[in-house]
Amino acid sequence: MIERKYIPPEGAPAYPDLEKFKDYLITFEVVALLRPHEKINPERVRLMKIKIKERGYFHKAILIDGKSKTILDGHHKWMAAKELGLVRIPVISVDYLNDSRVHLKKWDTSPLKRLTKRDIIKMGLSENVFPPKTSRHIVTGNPPHIMVPLCELGWYEKHS
Repeated sequence: MIERKYIPPEGAPAYPDLEKFKDYLITFEVVALLRPHEKINPERVRLMKIKIKERGYFHKAILIDGKSKTILDGHHKWMAAKELGLVRIPVISVDYLNDSRVHLKKWDTSPLKRLTKRDIIKMGLSENVFPPKTSRHIVTGNPPHIMVPLCELGWYEKHS
């Protein structure tokens, strides 16, 4: 894991929530080591790949549990990165079970009656996944936008 404190890129707008975000650390994780806990929508992944390639950089880190490497928020971005052949992806790694800044909600469309943080981790560590849009994670303080060029994530022109 490569650690990197958030430094606003040149030309990036200022974010009023940056003070609330200062305790989070953006790092890089190997795409292949991350574990999904819910299904993705292939059409959303297709559109995400187009956006990422057109932009040429990642503008938002995904949220993961640092211990289990379970993806909490950003499944479509992770799958797009995987399909694009990226080696690394920017992440915000948290101690999910103990971090009071990360709140779990259940989408209204979820077929589950009850959902806990332990359920999320258990599913991430299994070979199964929940249906799409089962869980919704809300983080205290909005993570700022970042600008990590795709070449820093292991993507080169040969993939275009």
